[in-house]
Amino acid sequence: VVATSSEPNETIGKLIDFAKDHRVGVRIAPNNFERPLEVFEVNYVGIVPLLTYKKGDLHPSEFFLKRIFDVILSSLGIIILSPFLLLVSIIIKLIFPHVSIFYKQKRVGLKGKVFTLYKFRSMIEGADGLKEELIDKNEITDGIIFKIKKDPRITRIGSFLRKYSVDELPQIFNVLKGDMSLV
Repeated sequence: VVATSSEPNETIGKLIDFAKDHRVGVRIAPNNFERPLEVFEVNYVGIVPLLTYKKGDLHPSEFFLKRIFDVILSSLGIIILSPFLLLVSIIIKLIFPHVSIFYKQKRVGLKGKVFTLYKFRSMIEGADGLKEELIDKNEITDGIIFKIKKDPRITRIGSFLRKYSVDELPQIFNVLKGDMSLV
């Protein structure tokens, strides 16, 4: 369901309640925009969405300083975390000796550059292929996100890694390579 924000708040509220009751997604199109939407981003203050006008791209000197900052902090992070990263790698390899320690996925970065994202493996091998079998259990109805509360593809060690965001730590190597940036 798509609605415009020119509708009265009461009408939008009723529409959202109806959609929630019937497990239907709702998108609300803001009205009266004279600027292209790509210059806006959506941020939240609590649960209130705000459209924020984005400032322009970084000046080359700002980009250079940001890159230096990323290299220094990611290098320090790797040095400090290396014993922990090694321990997690060993544990994953002991539990799953025939599977890669890392999950690799293609992502799109700055200016459309495709890169390989690294994460510690938290799901069984071939989990992406099982998604179709589990689609009817998806708790998110808008079709963009796939989420199951007790996802059977997540391993026991994987649930621990995800709970404490340890599975995300290998992305520090993506930052060092320049694929991602610290925020």
